[in-house]
Amino acid sequence: MAPKLTILLLVAFFFLVDASNTENPVDQETCRQQIQKQGILRQCQSYLTEQRDLRKCCNQLSSIDSNCICLGLSQLIRLIMQQGLVRGEGIAEAIGVARNLPTECNLLSTRCEIRGI
Repeated sequence: MAPKLTILLLVAFFFLVDASNTENPVDQETCRQQIQKQGILRQCQSYLTEQRDLRKCCNQLSSIDSNCICLGLSQLIRLIMQQGLVRGEGIAEAIGVARNLPTECNLLSTRCEIRGI
C-alpha cells in the first residue's frame, strides 16, 4: 500500500509543479486588450522615437496593470522596429530606454527584459 501512496504523491507533486510553470493565457489576453485599448502605447512610442513628453508616456503606462507593462513595452519595440521608426544604433538605444521606463515612471522596481527582435 505504501508504494501506491508514494506514487500517487509523486504524480500529484509533478502535476502541481507543472501547473505552476505554465503561463496563464487569460492574463496574456487581458494584457493584450489593455495595451490595444491604450493605442499600443502611442505616447511611449513618441517618447522613444521623438523624445517627446515622458510624463504622457508614464501616464499611459500607469493605465495598464503593472504585470502588463513589460509586455506592452516589448510589443511597442517590436512595432517600432517593424515600422522602421528607429534604425541602426537607435534600436539598441530605444530598447535600453524602454527597459528603464517602468522604473523611471515609478511604476515598477525592476527593469523590463526586452530583447532586440
